[in-house]
Amino acid sequence: MAKMVESPSASCVEHPVIVQLLGCRQELSLKTEEPSLQHQALTQLVAQHFEVSPPFSFSSDQGAFLEDAEALAEAVKAGSVIVVHLGATALHDFGRRVRQLRNLQWGLVSQQLEKVRVESVVHMIPGGACSCRKSAETILGEQFAEFRLEVKQTLQLRLENLQEAMEQRLRRLEESWEQRLGSALAAMSSERSPKEKDPEQRAEFEGLSDLLRTECKRVAESVDDLREECREALQREVRARLEHHRKLQEEFRQEAKARLQVASKLEQEIQAIQESASSARSTSCHEVEGVRQRVLVEPRREVLLPFATFAEPVTAGAGSPMSSYPASLHGETPGSPGTVHVRLPA
Repeated sequence: MAKMVESPSASCVEHPVIVQLLGCRQELSLKTEEPSLQHQALTQLVAQHFEVSPPFSFSSDQGAFLEDAEALAEAVKAGSVIVVHLGATALHDFGRRVRQLRNLQWGLVSQQLEKVRVESVVHMIPGGACSCRKSAETILGEQFAEFRLEVKQTLQLRLENLQEAMEQRLRRLEESWEQRLGSALAAMSSERSPKEKDPEQRAEFEGLSDLLRTECKRVAESVDDLREECREALQREVRARLEHHRKLQEEFRQEAKARLQVASKLEQEIQAIQESASSARSTSCHEVEGVRQRVLVEPRREVLLPFATFAEPVTAGAGSPMSSYPASLHGETPGSPGTVHVRLPA
């Protein structure tokens, strides 16, 4: 946090004070010189600089609690490190801020998920790559079945129409030739008897018969040609339909491939978002656990150090010098926790 800088006034002089809170040391400027007001001034200064709520309790870097204003003034005058212990109100405020930070992190993750619109993509492609492949194969199979049915119906209808037209044409030819032959025979029988037949009429009759056979042969050939033309036309149409169906299959394969690529890309993006969300969750959990460990260390010292103040210290040996502080505090660094071995007076 930034260091507070205040301009000194004419009636008061600023004194530098080193303050330690939750392992963080800062040099602050204390304005008042009166010992009775230093406790309140230092409380306001810590609350404004570290943004925590009072009440606080103070102790020196040696572990001695500064309960009254005179002890606090002496420690400030000696230039000792003032260790600040948070109260229940500050701990509650700190927990509330941690919860706010966690809510902000989850809100950021939810906004990223909304931007990607994962739910709409999942609704569009429910089963991923397998569903895309299956749907493409199903569509191709259905369209091919419809194409086969349509070709079969078209060919059957055209064959029926051709057969009906050919039957009508043959029927008309047969009727016309039967009428002509019948009229010729009737004329010949009415004009002459069989004994008086003229060779000219016989020749005419044979000519008509040859003409009838020639016409029948020509009609049969024309019918064969018509059938061949119909067969070729149907084959050309079937080949065109098959080529069109092949093009449709190729287009569906390309579309299925594109959908598979889109699905794989979306799965990678979803996995990346899930990984970022899990990393954000683990980071917030580690931060909360570290703060909890630092907060739990100070109350343990608060419980042990009052007994060390009034108890008789146990020396390491018969020849070791006596000290005014507990023996466990001789090798400690300022602000580090330690175990105090005391012997209560009888």
